[in-house]
Amino acid sequence: MRASIRARIAASLLLAAAAPASPAAAQIPDELRPDEPAEVLPSAPPETPALASAARSEPRLAPHQSIPPAELEAFIDATVRLAMDDLHIAGAAVCVVQDGAVVLAKGYGFADLDPPRPVDAATTLFRIGSITKTFTWIALMRAVERGEIELDAPVNAYLPVDLRIPDEPFAEPVRAWHLMSHSAGFEDHALGILFVDRPERVRTLHDFLRDEQPRRVREPGLLSSYSNYSTALAGVILEQVTGVTWQDLVEREILDPLGVTHISAREPYPPRADLPAPMPEARAADLSAGFWWTGLEHRERGFEYITQIGPAGAMSASALDMGRYMLLLLQEGVLDGVRIYGGRTAAAFREPMIELPPAVGTVNGGLFELPLPGGFRGFGHDGGTLSFFTNMTVVPELRLGIFVATNTAGGARLSGPLPARVVEHFYGPGRRAPDESPLDARQAAEYAGHYLTTRRAYHGLEGFLVRLSGTMRAAATPDGFVVLTAGGERRKLVPAGPPEVFRPAAGSDDGPGGVLFRREDGRVGAVVLSAVAFERVGPLEQVPTLILVVALALLAAGGTVAGRVAAFGRALPATGVQRVAGRVQLAAALVWLAAAVAFALVAGRVSGDVAPFMYEWPLRSMLAASWAMLAAAVLSLLALLLVPAAWLGPRRGRAEGAQGWSRWRRLRYTLAALAFAACGALLARWGALTPWDP
Repeated sequence: MRASIRARIAASLLLAAAAPASPAAAQIPDELRPDEPAEVLPSAPPETPALASAARSEPRLAPHQSIPPAELEAFIDATVRLAMDDLHIAGAAVCVVQDGAVVLAKGYGFADLDPPRPVDAATTLFRIGSITKTFTWIALMRAVERGEIELDAPVNAYLPVDLRIPDEPFAEPVRAWHLMSHSAGFEDHALGILFVDRPERVRTLHDFLRDEQPRRVREPGLLSSYSNYSTALAGVILEQVTGVTWQDLVEREILDPLGVTHISAREPYPPRADLPAPMPEARAADLSAGFWWTGLEHRERGFEYITQIGPAGAMSASALDMGRYMLLLLQEGVLDGVRIYGGRTAAAFREPMIELPPAVGTVNGGLFELPLPGGFRGFGHDGGTLSFFTNMTVVPELRLGIFVATNTAGGARLSGPLPARVVEHFYGPGRRAPDESPLDARQAAEYAGHYLTTRRAYHGLEGFLVRLSGTMRAAATPDGFVVLTAGGERRKLVPAGPPEVFRPAAGSDDGPGGVLFRREDGRVGAVVLSAVAFERVGPLEQVPTLILVVALALLAAGGTVAGRVAAFGRALPATGVQRVAGRVQLAAALVWLAAAVAFALVAGRVSGDVAPFMYEWPLRSMLAASWAMLAAAVLSLLALLLVPAAWLGPRRGRAEGAQGWSRWRRLRYTLAALAFAACGALLARWGALTPWDP
């Protein structure tokens, strides 16, 4: 569950007026799927003297050498503190392990502000979002090792009847390994369901999966498109085959043997008979608050409840205990002589389930693997809620693990890139000289276009918003680079060697992961990252087209109203049909303008705290805007149908002076009718005219 909801939604709404270091993070847009891996283009933390020192010709350390603890602490301190100041992050925690031991565990800033409570790396609990999924995958693989689940078996073999996934219209059923690789082919929903703000709104896992079952939109196994629903489905499968709740299973099989006391799969709600036992009060007292920066001050958010989809993101943890968890991963399931998972699970975390070029990264047993500076490979996960952003990356070749947690909206810009920056600073070869003339202009132009994320709702108002905000644009520069732009971030790319694989250009701070441009029928049809893909869209699916059409419609609406005001009190010649047509068009113009005002109110909600957008979806202002757009579209269609009649003159024998509209008046009516109708048709195509389907 992860991050940049305000950036993505606000950008999409204003428009009208889907880890690298953490393997999943750099692949998926951030805030429309809270706790998700997120923005396709992660940002680096603020430049510091320590970061600047990475500009050297040779690595500081060889892979067999360990990072000197004092130097590591100085680098982390400088980077984290400057980033916290620049990004207004209230609190953060970092844990670094190497050579089988914790070498740094440190808290920064505050877990509460009133009264102040400093972050303690050993006890302060941060929401870890989608890192929760790694615990679910370990539990699933333990069931595989016991013979209770087969990875290649259809998931319907393990699901209760009311949760089974329809096979039609696809040839292949969804199998267990499809859930782990995020390749089941589901669409994705987040608004109004992923998080809830009051404990009475928490549903059981079973009820959530039954009520919110997404559509299947592609054959399984083709590509990874990050899915919280898939992981939650794996959680209910575990409950079916083991007979205990997911929370009890994670505690019994992972947390208790691991010997950790500050990692919890539970949330602090009042006890309810239909829900798992809540987090004990003593542990809940260690939870950090979540914050957002208003521009003037930090403001606290309430608790974000995720139990209804718990296996995908409900856990909380201290940095120090996450250090023990990273040691477990680095030592392939054994810690302090206790084996928690076996060789088959350890192998699954190293073997790709979806084949992609090494420069792009892949999904290994539910963990994300990406290239790191210096040619190293890291695997792990990141996570994000509305306020908390975390990253866990382990690098087996360096015997190194890095966990970062922040408690403030925008914290992904620190947690996401930090592990890669640590590897770069101590083990990377330094920054390369700038690339020159990577492609000729004609070759680069083949990749240019607009691409829409596959991680989205494919219908309804949520689908409309994601189509607005989930587009990535590829452009060719005159000197042969390909530049990807998404969510306000830019990534400059050059060919990486293998056909259609690109890497960040030298000097770019966008992270080490590459991208694959996939061709279809000889034409580039998709941009593929390790956790999500973006499919090329035509002109009618592009945001600039929608902006142009909406702008023309609003201009015509303003002109229609202004013309009527200017003619107020004057009896202009018109036939009976023309009077009717004029009134219909005036009504359409007024409703289009009202729809624009309602949509501006939606944008206004996002300009503040985005939490109401997630908790209260569908917003009343959004429904009002959709109903208004629907009414305007219907009136526009009627006005368009009246165009031929509006061009007819008066019947013979009518009194002189009833000659009807002038040619110029008829032309203005026709142009406005066409603009209104085009706007209504395009908004219908985008899913904006479905207030009954938010």
